[in-house]
Formats: sequence, C-alpha cells, structure tokens
Amino acid sequence: MINQVLFLGQDHGYSALKDSSNHCFISSVLEGKKLAVASDDTVEVKIGDKYYTITNQGKKLSGINKVKGEIDREIIKVLTLASIYKSSFEHVDDVECNLCVGLPIQYYNQQCEAFEQYIKTACDNQIVSVNGGKDKLINISNITTIPQASGMPFLYEEEFKDLPNSVVIDFGHYTIDVSFYSFMDLEDVYASMPAGTKDIFGKLSRRLNEEFDININEKDMERILQKGYIKDMDGVVHNLSVLDSLKDNYIYDIITSLKAEYRQIGQADKIFIIGGGAISFKEYIKKYIKNDVVFVEDPRFANAKSFHKVAQLSFNV
Repeated sequence: MINQVLFLGQDHGYSALKDSSNHCFISSVLEGKKLAVASDDTVEVKIGDKYYTITNQGKKLSGINKVKGEIDREIIKVLTLASIYKSSFEHVDDVECNLCVGLPIQYYNQQCEAFEQYIKTACDNQIVSVNGGKDKLINISNITTIPQASGMPFLYEEEFKDLPNSVVIDFGHYTIDVSFYSFMDLEDVYASMPAGTKDIFGKLSRRLNEEFDININEKDMERILQKGYIKDMDGVVHNLSVLDSLKDNYIYDIITSLKAEYRQIGQADKIFIIGGGAISFKEYIKKYIKNDVVFVEDPRFANAKSFHKVAQLSFNV
C-alpha cells in the first residue's frame, strides 16, 4: 500500500470550493452517477458505494451556516473529499490529510467548532474515487479552521511583518470582505458588503444582451471580460466599451462606501487585493484606491494558498 501525507488548504465559498492545488468545484451536487452527455466541468464522486455528481444542475448551499442543514452537510462532504482526492498523487492508496479550512470572519466564532467536527466525522476513513479513478482511503489526520483572509500574513510574511497598518480586500462572488491587520495580527474589526461579483456580472450580461441582441447570463461574464470582446448572433466581433460605465460605477460605489465607514482603508500602508473580482476589475480598483496596492498572484486561490501555509505550519511536526 502506498501512503501520502497531504497538506491542503480549502476555501469553502458559497459558489465554489477552491483548494491550494488550484482545483475549483462548484457548490452544487446531485445524487447519482454522471450522465454520459454531461458537460466536461461536471465531476463524479463515489464515496463508499454511493455516487454523487458535482454539477450546476445540482442542489446548492442554502444558507450562511454550511453544516446546519442535511443538504448543506452532504454538499460540503462531497466537495471536501473530491478536493482531497484530486490533490493527492494518482498512484497512492491511502491519503492522510492535514487540512486548514477558512470560514467567513463574521461567522467564524459561531461555526468553527461545528465545522471542524463535521469534517472530521463525515470525511474521515472514507473510500473515495473521482471520475472513475482508483479507490483511495482518505483520512483526516488533522484539521483547523481560521477566519478567511487571516492566513494572508503567513503567505506574505516578509511584507506584513513590517506594516503597522494593512488591509486585505476580498472581491468574492457574493460578498466583498475586508480584513484589517497590525503587522501579523488580525484586528478585531472587519467589513462585509453584499456587493460581490454575482450582481454586477448580472447587470453586465443584461447590458450586452440589450446592446447586441444576444443571450448570455452572469455565469458567462468572467470569461467574456477576460477575452475582452463579444460576438453577436451574426458572428460580428464587438469590444466591451459599453460596459465601462457600469464597471466604473460598481467599484466607485464600493470603495467610496468602505472608505467612508472605515478610515483605516485610506490610511493603510498597503492594501492587498484578492478574490475573483480582482481579475475582472483590476483597472478600476487601481483607479479608486490610491494607497500602495498589491494584486496578489492568482487571486482566486489566494485564500486557499494561505490556508495551505497554515496547515504546514500547524501540523508539519
């Protein structure tokens, strides 16, 4: 039997789980095997004798507390085990996982103990395969939870340790979350705004539909913004300048509101930008934040990468 000791960070978002191995699994699961005609982004997960499919057509997380409801717990179990499986070496039989998971800072104290206990109980000692791969025995050797973004000082220790005042802004799918630091210490103040990229992507897609008589939705927008153009029904290519004012207003409103309520943002020595929105709205963020700004490398997976560092520091004894 070939064993592997795995250190892994997992960022359990409401739209997707991102892990420190750069896997992304949407938070939507159906019971049963993957259909032969399913799209390539669906993932079949076998746990024991039971099959699940991670797919946009599945059941989604229902609320803030990810382990309160039966459906939510099942989704968390499937995603957690799929992530561990895909992050392990292909040839191993037995995975001993040391896991660090982040929870939203505003719910951390209420949820951390229950979340850790659920993962340890539900995901330990499970026989798992993904997309018809070999069976692997997955064990949860150790688990710790930390507030999301609080792992960033460990990922960028050389910078944080010399900064009396720094800020991390996480442009997520459902929320914009802000954390404040004094050197390596997370301060007891935070901001969370229900103005994540989901809503602005919906507005942007509707604007394109109106302008070019096409039919796209919010799920297409990040890909379209990265391409920088759109084709209409006749195949004619159009640039995305019709979206400029919407994007500009979106970031302006967020930054203005945050600065008005949290003066630490304007006074920060350095601001670190993470999350998927850091990719799509970088030029506008730079326009309205005049501080020394760091756009973290691979921002969508930044939290998960920092959790991986915490797992190594916590359990690599």
